[in-house]
Amino acid sequence: IDRLAPEDKRLVVQVEGTKETGKRNREVEVAVTLGVPVEALSFSAAPDGAGLLAEVPLAILALDREGGRSEIASRLRVAIQGAPPTQGLARFHTTVKLRRVSQRVVFTVQSADGRYLWAETELTF
Repeated sequence: IDRLAPEDKRLVVQVEGTKETGKRNREVEVAVTLGVPVEALSFSAAPDGAGLLAEVPLAILALDREGGRSEIASRLRVAIQGAPPTQGLARFHTTVKLRRVSQRVVFTVQSADGRYLWAETELTF
């Protein structure tokens, strides 16, 4: 698959914490910080004319050991003032609600050049 980015252009994922929710604590909210290389973002003028805005689709896939899966679609947005950075990571904070079972979670975004950047993490309960 040639549309996957090389390893040095992957996302960075850091699980910040979990919180049990739902009836009988069968669900969990997972706080995550995603680092997206800024060169993967395409900035445009914000609608209100105040700065620049970048928005990318986020796909989340959770797979448990019994073959169960969840797919979640979201969007990541960042607004900046001044010139867009040319290197480093843009950090996005998000919360994902999942079933409270051990599972592998894969995060994917499509970069401005059409490549797919991804990262994964294992959740164990």
